[in-house]
Amino acid sequence: MLAEVQGQPEGVHFLRRVAERHYTSPMLLVGDSGIGKKFAVSQLVKEMFCEGTHTTVCECIQCLHLDAGSHPDFTYVTSPPDKEIKVEEIRSIIEASNEFPSMAPLKLFLVDGADNMTTAAANAFLKILEEPPRIARYFLLAEREFRVIPTIRSRCGFVKFQQLPESFILQKVLELESDRNKALVYARMGEGSVGRAIQFLGSGKIGLRDKMLSLITAGVRKDLPSIFSVAASVEKELPLGLRFLDHLVHDLLIVRHDPSRMINLDSLEIIQSTREKMRDDTWSRLSNGLRALTARYESHNINLLFHVQTLFVEAFGV
Repeated sequence: MLAEVQGQPEGVHFLRRVAERHYTSPMLLVGDSGIGKKFAVSQLVKEMFCEGTHTTVCECIQCLHLDAGSHPDFTYVTSPPDKEIKVEEIRSIIEASNEFPSMAPLKLFLVDGADNMTTAAANAFLKILEEPPRIARYFLLAEREFRVIPTIRSRCGFVKFQQLPESFILQKVLELESDRNKALVYARMGEGSVGRAIQFLGSGKIGLRDKMLSLITAGVRKDLPSIFSVAASVEKELPLGLRFLDHLVHDLLIVRHDPSRMINLDSLEIIQSTREKMRDDTWSRLSNGLRALTARYESHNINLLFHVQTLFVEAFGV
């Protein structure tokens, strides 16, 4: 139920208004992946549909169907990795919106990826969001508000989900990783997201982080062949590699002043030694260039490999 949602007081406040039938407009929930948007809506649905104990272990027919993912009055649509939500999926929501509920008092629809719909899908959604049926409620999730078309944003109530506290994320990671130092690294790599921290823990992405660190050390050595070969070896993972590079540059900039705030605590010694091999202006140049490249990549279709290689050549004066 909504009491289970941690670290999101504003989100819980607005969702509770929906549960109490004080708010009926579509809602747009924005924030990074893994910070609880989907979980919060799923708890709201339970709170609205439950006919039993209103606890997480309730075994009423409504909760059993929700737990099994088979409730006829709750529709969940998400965008597959690297793909968009297509117009056919939105049309199925529109069709279902005009049907009366089968078991529950309302029909609830959750669209996870409102910032990742095709133009046709987004346009098809507009009419029903403007004039939603009395028996339907709509929840749209997005990581980046600016990627949701303005006409959809204007039809929805807006809730910003915040990054979760490090202590909360660390607690969750420690349930899977007993080494506290390693768990803290993953928690900080998650940047306020439990889901992202656990994903990194379970997918072996530390290897990609290590590649990004070797890319930096190749730059320090002015080793052009290594810069090109390391970057090319992780070309398919470079979007995530940019995030890890940002973490590493952050650590390089603060390691002299407060190493306890580093993200990559397990690489303290190599980061300290790497930091001392270049002047401050090199790290500032790399930081500024990385920030500009990330912004360009998020808004334009660019050859990321070429731009990463160019960034390192220019930042280190190779």
